[in-house]
Amino acid sequence: PDDHADLSPDGRKIAFARRDGFQEWELYLMDVNGSNQTRLTFSPGLDIEPVFSPDGTKLAFASARFGQLDIFVMTLATGGVTRLTNNSLDEVEPAWSPDGTKIAFSRVFGRGEKDIFVMNANGSNQNRLTFAAGEDHDAKFSPDGLRIAFTSEREFSLPRGDIWTMDA
Repeated sequence: PDDHADLSPDGRKIAFARRDGFQEWELYLMDVNGSNQTRLTFSPGLDIEPVFSPDGTKLAFASARFGQLDIFVMTLATGGVTRLTNNSLDEVEPAWSPDGTKIAFSRVFGRGEKDIFVMNANGSNQNRLTFAAGEDHDAKFSPDGLRIAFTSEREFSLPRGDIWTMDA
């Protein structure tokens, strides 16, 4: 199966994750018509949730190549990969700010516990933005970069999630 598709800013490419065996997911790139499928990663475990940078030159993604899920960035021209987070907890669901200087992501604190963080695009200055019991996840920046929309599954919204916004 294929999963987590993201369209490039110029509308010509799609990045996605594909399951390539038992518990192995890799990142791929293809033209919007489905041709020219190219495998981008070759790591053990999971490489998932690719998202294009606003200029289309990089992908942020989650990977378990070192055990737990961390946030990485790949430069598409060279294939170079940089690890941005290194925490004993899983970090997933990256999202670029419109100017490409920040990346929001979710950190998993345990079953049913996630919070949203934001960091500089080089991994520095990681800041926790939400602190509520339950799950806050799938952050997306507004086009002007001033707001973040996210899904929240807090105690009063269970078993379904609600959409929230906050200042970025």
